[in-house]
Amino acid sequence: MTHFNDKNISARNYFPRGLVQPEASFRFSADALLLGGFATACRPQWRNLADLGCGCGVVAFSAMLLVKGQDVAARRAVGVDAQPELLAAATQNAELLGFTRQFTPVLEDLRLSCAARVLPPGLSRGGFDLITANPPYRLSGHGREPASPLRRMALFGGHDTLLAFASSARMLLAKDGLFCLVFAFDRYMALCAALAECGFMPERLLPVATGRGETPLLALLAVRKGEAEHAYDVRPVDLALYRELEDPLHLYVWEGGTKKVTEEAMALCPYLR
Repeated sequence: MTHFNDKNISARNYFPRGLVQPEASFRFSADALLLGGFATACRPQWRNLADLGCGCGVVAFSAMLLVKGQDVAARRAVGVDAQPELLAAATQNAELLGFTRQFTPVLEDLRLSCAARVLPPGLSRGGFDLITANPPYRLSGHGREPASPLRRMALFGGHDTLLAFASSARMLLAKDGLFCLVFAFDRYMALCAALAECGFMPERLLPVATGRGETPLLALLAVRKGEAEHAYDVRPVDLALYRELEDPLHLYVWEGGTKKVTEEAMALCPYLR
């Protein structure tokens, strides 16, 4: 345990720059920061957050830093990842930012816990009012896969991978909680199919485009549990419900020959600066 100090203040002011990331691992980008901002906007009063596939912890830490005032001390976050190297980095980053007392790393392969329908220590069934995830965007077997196993697991997956995220979230999520995700826009319906199969209902679906008039690259989704109380009561949700898109969020605008982050993007997540 560490006390909050000047080093933590400096790291928070510098965030997200300076975060520890293992060599050869997938490097976080704007999508992770957008997810942290989106999740916080959808559930500003969250108390217990679980970030599935947390990597170096950037989503959980951005959500915690967006909480203003002393209230942040009452928030708790759990980061779940199957890769020890990434969890070690998340633990270092928690210490760097002064969140050691509030952040708990959990080493777990969601595919295994989902198949066994058991939860590892540190995770409680129905114990989280906010869950976040940035699942692999690319479909396994399509495209050139990187040699690094760290990058390969972060980038590539299939329907079983998406089901593992969705099923795990359903076990962990409180009845009135929200599950927020970011995914590739051109494959968002594949993610929606897995969410619907696990009985989730759509709350928000926000496309994200680089600039005005451009095709969206990302989709930010917020979903909630359907009416079934138990996982074995779940019936697939109508997939057509997920097609109601909001107007796209635009990340950048050109002003005087300079590319700048838009005000709407900064309002969602100031760390995009």
